[in-house]
Amino acid sequence: ILGAIGLLIPGLQRLTSIALIIFLFGVLPANIYAAVTFVEFGAHAYGPVYLLARLPFQLFLIWWVYYFGIRLPSRPPSVSQFASKRAKTT
Repeated sequence: ILGAIGLLIPGLQRLTSIALIIFLFGVLPANIYAAVTFVEFGAHAYGPVYLLARLPFQLFLIWWVYYFGIRLPSRPPSVSQFASKRAKTT
């Protein structure tokens, strides 16, 4: 929840994104271990299959946090954004 809140605050987006990426990479080996060694996942009938299905989703989350939290905010404004701001001021 704190990660989501940090992503909403413009001054904390980059730092929060880095922290979330480190966290997601940190738990990735545990998820791989649980999937490969068939760790029981509570009363869930699809334990190992569920854990294996989480791995691509977790990689997607890492990419998503990087793209929207680090790469996208650092891009300079596009020409259309500049033109629309200029039109509003005149």
